[in-house]
Amino acid sequence: CIVCNKDNRLPFLFNTLNAISSLVATQPQAAESMICALSDLLRDVLATTDQSRVPLAVELDTLDRYLAIQHLRFGDRLTIERDIEPQLDDVGVPPLLLQPIAENTFQHGLSRHPGRRVLHLSIEQRDDRLRIAFTDRSAQPAPAPPPASRPLLGPGLGLANTRDRLVAIYGDQARLNTRPLPDGFETELIFPCQRLSSAT
Repeated sequence: CIVCNKDNRLPFLFNTLNAISSLVATQPQAAESMICALSDLLRDVLATTDQSRVPLAVELDTLDRYLAIQHLRFGDRLTIERDIEPQLDDVGVPPLLLQPIAENTFQHGLSRHPGRRVLHLSIEQRDDRLRIAFTDRSAQPAPAPPPASRPLLGPGLGLANTRDRLVAIYGDQARLNTRPLPDGFETELIFPCQRLSSAT
């Protein structure tokens, strides 16, 4: 069963179905569009179920399908910004790595706070490591607890599964850090930068 696969890569499915259900009566066209977007996303997931790593370019395409669903859900409250270092398309990453990180960011931002939110995705190579950071910020900063960073720890099933997958693949060379910001929340992943094109 795709929902109950061994690493529980689809906890977002239930949230998406709930969102669709809430739109059926009041916004049927939006609900239909969301169903189509979810179908496209599930096709992507099925295509990579048996793969331990996929090219970053493929993972970003899958993330785009998920973000399309969120745009339908939140409308103009959601703005996406990207700062992705070029020439990283063939770097290998675990499939469906970015979606649970994005969802966790939404849970700390859009789902809990009114107003417009900006989701910023940053991906860069630092020496022999790949750094991926999701940052959710509000247009109106508000006080927050002092930042705190913890290796390979974070709230929620999505981050717990991500932690376990990174440990299984990269061992102690991987880190997952979360920290509150004065106007939002950040999740950071750091793990070895390995190009699939050069793998033996």
